[in-house]
Amino acid sequence: MSDPWTDLEQALAGDDPAQVHRTTDRIRDAVRGAFEGRQLVRGSLLVERRRRLEHTLAELDDAVAGDRIDEARERAEQVRELAPALVDQARQLDPIDAEEEVSTGGWLANAGTVARKEAVLGIQGTRGLLLFGILGLTFGIGLRSAIGGSTATGGQASVKLVWNYAHSLAFLALPLAGLLAGHGLVNEERRSDTIHILAAQPVGRIGIVLGKWLGMAATLGLAVAASAGLVGTAAYAVTGTLGPPSAAVTYPLACFGLALAFGSIALLASTLLERTGPTLAVGLASFVLLGPVWQNAFLTRSLEQAGTIPDPGSVLVYLATPFTAWWNWTSELLGPVNDATGLPQGEPWHAALVNAVETGALEALPFYATQPYYAIVIAAWIAVCLGLAAAVFRRQDLA
Repeated sequence: MSDPWTDLEQALAGDDPAQVHRTTDRIRDAVRGAFEGRQLVRGSLLVERRRRLEHTLAELDDAVAGDRIDEARERAEQVRELAPALVDQARQLDPIDAEEEVSTGGWLANAGTVARKEAVLGIQGTRGLLLFGILGLTFGIGLRSAIGGSTATGGQASVKLVWNYAHSLAFLALPLAGLLAGHGLVNEERRSDTIHILAAQPVGRIGIVLGKWLGMAATLGLAVAASAGLVGTAAYAVTGTLGPPSAAVTYPLACFGLALAFGSIALLASTLLERTGPTLAVGLASFVLLGPVWQNAFLTRSLEQAGTIPDPGSVLVYLATPFTAWWNWTSELLGPVNDATGLPQGEPWHAALVNAVETGALEALPFYATQPYYAIVIAAWIAVCLGLAAAVFRRQDLA
């Protein structure tokens, strides 16, 4: 049986539009079959060539339907040039490993395959360079300021000073890193037309979203760990200690949670929007609204309540975003400790609760004023955004 692109001339000469449409469908099937089971990276040259061929085939069908013979012959000639080369190049791609087809592992194991590929792509690609650059530059500036400030005053930089300077920049760097890591995970696949190849694998819609989220989490985890290592190394070099265990262990974990929360928000936006630009814009808007705007809306109330027991409802509303939960969590980790109670003092409202415990007005801190609660808030945002992203993508038409 001859290749379908060689039959185009005969189909056009037969003056039978139905025959031409059947031939173009055979070409599409041949191209799809050549790519099936092959590894293809989004944004590659083959993706662009495949999109160009699909566009040319659509123009050919339209020209035949409109009885524009000269245009149809011109498009047919372009198809005969594009299709054979594209099929040959697709067949030269590396096949997907048998272990990656996961005939026995189920969709969860397949999601792990997607996660590994996404993590490698995120770390090695341009996005990974920007991600590590943002975190490295901001923490580097903070550390330089800490060391320079202590030198200017003729004293030694305390370990808390080093971590606090890094903390003053982390509130901006972490959400941006998360948004950068997650803003194009789904819609960029659709734009590059590689989503069809991915969806054809035995992964499942939920597995695709979960795999991409896991890959993003791995990338962010490595970036945050590297940044925390930079801060810890500098703190040890300047002060001879890494700092308190809370700063060396729990603080990076809280930072990872904040970055992953905004990465999950970006992942959800990438399933809802078709283009990466608007997705990033929505992510930045979410950071502004859930971060500085939300925090400043309650700042005056929190300051006014210093020394008094704050209203629980107001505190719960204030802590409803991942940013405010992270800010209070890390402020307690790096802030002063009440000598009488041994409890860390964070924001004014939290210090008021600690003082209430000291005076006996409260027997213990309410659960909403403890670090586990802050972790639950951040985890809830991650889970909700991931669940919504999976639900939306599961019902989308990928045609």
